[in-house]
Amino acid sequence: MICNWLDAATLDLLEHLATHSEVRHLLLIGAYRDNEVGPFHPLLRTLEAIRKAGARVQQIMLAPLGPDDIGQLVGDALHREPERVRPLTQLVQEKTGGNPFFAIQFFTALAEEGLLAFDPVRAGLAMEHGSHPRQKLHL
Repeated sequence: MICNWLDAATLDLLEHLATHSEVRHLLLIGAYRDNEVGPFHPLLRTLEAIRKAGARVQQIMLAPLGPDDIGQLVGDALHREPERVRPLTQLVQEKTGGNPFFAIQFFTALAEEGLLAFDPVRAGLAMEHGSHPRQKLHL
């Protein structure tokens, strides 16, 4: 459930589905950014109404990925050991703050913009790095 896409009618439907006894064996999974949903947001009011009706609501708070997690993500994507991609890992961590969605988007953008490419001479990957256009980081 993405909050930007939820209108009042959809929230009413979700509340109805989650609180009425004739609806059985229902699993709803949603996601939202807590920094974008204040205490008076309609979604939080709906979740509270569902709780008050006796339905089970379980929330899982996800923290940003740590440097080791980002290193594993980058290493897996490039088929390299995390130690070998540490400079790129540090850049991804710095630019994204460990947000997994932003990390994947940033990493994809590097490749799409040609800043991350296969280097046939070294049989590895090279990343444009620094202010000089020919400065490459070999991974």
